[in-house]
Amino acid sequence: MTIDLAEYRELEASGALAGLRLPVITTARRLQGHASTRRFFRVGTKAGGSAVLVVYPESDATEGLDRFERTQQWFRAAGVRVPKLWGRGARVLAMEDGGDQMLDGAPSRDVSRLYRQAMSFVTKMQAHGARTGSPNPGWALDGERFTFELDFMERHAVRAWLGVEGGAEQRRAFYDELSARLDKLPRALCHRDFHSRNLMVHRDRLFVVDFQDVMEGPLYYDAASLLLDNYVDVSAAVMSSSLATVQSSSGVAHTVDTSLRVPESPRGLTAGNRQAFALTALQRSLKALGTFGYQVTAGGNPGYARYADRTWGHARRLLRELGWERYEERLVVFDQLGA
Repeated sequence: MTIDLAEYRELEASGALAGLRLPVITTARRLQGHASTRRFFRVGTKAGGSAVLVVYPESDATEGLDRFERTQQWFRAAGVRVPKLWGRGARVLAMEDGGDQMLDGAPSRDVSRLYRQAMSFVTKMQAHGARTGSPNPGWALDGERFTFELDFMERHAVRAWLGVEGGAEQRRAFYDELSARLDKLPRALCHRDFHSRNLMVHRDRLFVVDFQDVMEGPLYYDAASLLLDNYVDVSAAVMSSSLATVQSSSGVAHTVDTSLRVPESPRGLTAGNRQAFALTALQRSLKALGTFGYQVTAGGNPGYARYADRTWGHARRLLRELGWERYEERLVVFDQLGA
């Protein structure tokens, strides 16, 4: 990103940084914020230190800042490594700088170890949530939210991005069935967006970011987000060993649904848990396609299109493994992504 001390000075002048106490700032670099409405800066101080500033829009400032502080404290209490908070201003948080190395670019020799560490974070979140409850009470990845996300996908990916209007009623039947099945699965506390670009490799250890939306969700939601990632392929061996950790920690054995096929993978899970993982990963993949469609058509970020083919590949395979070829036929509009 570009050096942009001028934009930082504009933030100062607007009052966004009011109340924030930092050493003298000499450099400011705008960082990529992915799909966020927040702005991110890495600032350097006269003394040679650095920090990351997260600037919230005016419409979300107070609630957003409060939620970040609350969830940051919750994650630290859970034993999950997250940025230390250095200070707070009117619309900004200053926090520890975790660097630029994301998990999706980690050296291959470190991948297995880092994914095991990531799964240990998942089990810590789930255990801490069981003990203390959620820092965002009332928030849940439930049937209503799943339906909303699939409707969002229909609107922004199928219609706006791919230009498809027909077949909406048939797809709606699938969205309703998938959401209803997921709503019945056992829940645990989850990060909500646990993927390789929200896991930084800092001083040879993982560092979790973008955690403020933690909420209840299906047991395998975070594992599905990470192991069937939209941005990077994860080997079958890493996937199996990682999932075995979550299964043994939770002690939950999902009942086999005889109306569905039992996927042969990922190995390391019982039959019912493989079904639950597949259902969860399927919805997560379709939700991501909605995000990509929105970013391409409304967010001015066409670069997200390059990730969609991998994500649709995940969804198409999961539909087949669950015995839902009839629903795959209703979503073949996504085949044109690879054309």
